[in-house]
Amino acid sequence: MWIFPQGKEEHLEKRPLQFSDGPSFIMLKEKGVQAIPIAYYYSFRHDQRPELFIKVGKRIEVNTETSRSELTHKLEQAVTTELDSIKSKLVSEDFSTFDVFMTGRKTLSEWPT
Repeated sequence: MWIFPQGKEEHLEKRPLQFSDGPSFIMLKEKGVQAIPIAYYYSFRHDQRPELFIKVGKRIEVNTETSRSELTHKLEQAVTTELDSIKSKLVSEDFSTFDVFMTGRKTLSEWPT
């Protein structure tokens, strides 16, 4: 199941991320539920069409002693880390850790002059 933990769409650069407690509630209530932070980052880089970069983080372990608010904060930090990692790689133009899954048509900036 995919959950958008903010409860609404927010700008990807908004910080701090503010999640609702719903995902933490589910994780603490149901045994065996795993949370894996996945970050999506859109960038135009040097072209007219945007590209989507996706980063899948490490599974978040659930400790039954953890409070719902502590777990929510842990989830916020995990997704923030993934988003900031993508942004850092894009700004430095380091694409070595990304795999291309799909390509679109060339933009005007990609055609020979």
